[in-house]
Amino acid sequence: MAFLDQKDITVFRGIQSQDSFAKPIDDPDLITILCPTRGRPDQLRKVAASLDDMSNEKSLVDLCVMVDDDDEATLTLVNSDWTKQFGIQISIYVSKRPTTLAEGLNDLWKNSSNGGIYAHFTDDYTMLTPGWDSRLRYIYDNGPDDRLMVSKIRDATRNPEEFVLWAKSAEWINAVGRFVPGYFPFWFTDAWIDEVAKLVGRMVDSGISMLPMEEVDIGTHNMWNLHFWFRYYQYLLCERTVEAQYLLAIIHGIDTDSYRQALSKMEQVLEEIDGKEPFTIDQLRRMENFNTLEKNPPHERYLRAEKAARERLIELAPEIKRQAAKRALIYKNKAFQQVASE
Repeated sequence: MAFLDQKDITVFRGIQSQDSFAKPIDDPDLITILCPTRGRPDQLRKVAASLDDMSNEKSLVDLCVMVDDDDEATLTLVNSDWTKQFGIQISIYVSKRPTTLAEGLNDLWKNSSNGGIYAHFTDDYTMLTPGWDSRLRYIYDNGPDDRLMVSKIRDATRNPEEFVLWAKSAEWINAVGRFVPGYFPFWFTDAWIDEVAKLVGRMVDSGISMLPMEEVDIGTHNMWNLHFWFRYYQYLLCERTVEAQYLLAIIHGIDTDSYRQALSKMEQVLEEIDGKEPFTIDQLRRMENFNTLEKNPPHERYLRAEKAARERLIELAPEIKRQAAKRALIYKNKAFQQVASE
């Protein structure tokens, strides 16, 4: 029994289509790196230098940098001739500071080069893997014909299982209609992509590693009310489920044996996700106190993001409840069948 019927997909795709977008693919071998930055011109130079040093086919790498229009330090750098020392392409996109980083990434993606592979690298990481670009192209050139895959890129200082940095095919992004979900002011975006890729069964470990810069402050900007955002992310499992099943329908076609088999595997992953022990309020409060770099009350951009999230919860509430009830029934039936067979 599938978690979703066609009504589920239609409802959510209708909601998502309000902001859905797709781009042409000018060159499937072009790697477009999306790199938002703010107030770190020295670190940005190091990012560019490391990518340039470690890239094999430099003409097929485009570092697309998003700069806020009030970021004087970075604007001074990008308005100079600093890019001439590099062989990789470097594109600059100056815009108004976005409400959330995720919203900015979607805007940058829409205004970036039309590559066949997109990666999100932050401005505080340097590349460790020589020929990383060739490795990434090899993964997509030798993978499924539909190229619908997500590639994990490792943070060399963290557990290899952690999902922090990544690349996706243009085909995946166009199918979903956005580069990332634009809801979150901090965290959660990476977890979303990781979860959907696992639900679809199209996660690949690239074997590529990057290293965080030591001189950058350790912590999280724009972090307030972690408890709310954690619960918000949990509630939107319904949307991730639809996103995954929509991708499976593209991969396998609807009403095929392979589609039904993929749905069965997806159900197993969903059951594991639902079965995870949630953090307590006290645990989340301690986590926020340890990680946040914010010492003042929330600013206007954050408040806009939280207001939009609460409005979205109201909009999706009927579907959230319906899908949660459907999953609970499936788990109950499975448990009954298991007991009956013993």
